[in-house]
Amino acid sequence: MPEGQHEGGPSGAAPQPGANQQQSNPGGKAPRKPYCLTKPRTSWLPHEHEKFLTAVNLYGRNWKKIEEYVGTKSSVQIRSHAQKHFAKVERGDAGTESIAIPPPRYKRKSAKPKVEQRLQLEHHQQHLEKQQEREQQQQWQQVQQQQQQQQMQKQYEGQDQQLY
Repeated sequence: MPEGQHEGGPSGAAPQPGANQQQSNPGGKAPRKPYCLTKPRTSWLPHEHEKFLTAVNLYGRNWKKIEEYVGTKSSVQIRSHAQKHFAKVERGDAGTESIAIPPPRYKRKSAKPKVEQRLQLEHHQQHLEKQQEREQQQQWQQVQQQQQQQQMQKQYEGQDQQLY
């Protein structure tokens, strides 16, 4: 096998079983995804990492400006590198330079309430509905009691008149 090629890679090896045969090229290889074609995978060189650290201190999480400053990596590669680097710094891994991690960008809140907020709102509405039902029952019971008292008074008044 030629140097730099992997088994099953661009060496022309047969596709693995279970691979989608319908979308394959006439040569037997599956087409590469567009995101694989943009730039080859490369390691971060020490001078690139130093530029990255300097740019993070200067620009925070403005990935486009960091991309311009570093010059050799895309903003996607820089975000990925930053995510891994910030995780190492937080863990305190040996060999990572302790830097101030810029705060995450402000995220706008969704116009739709979150599930928890919806549940709380539903619970509150149910509570209000039950409270209204109780109040209506109490009012109804009071009305019935008043009617009973009025009927009893009429009966007593009727009995009192018969006695005199």
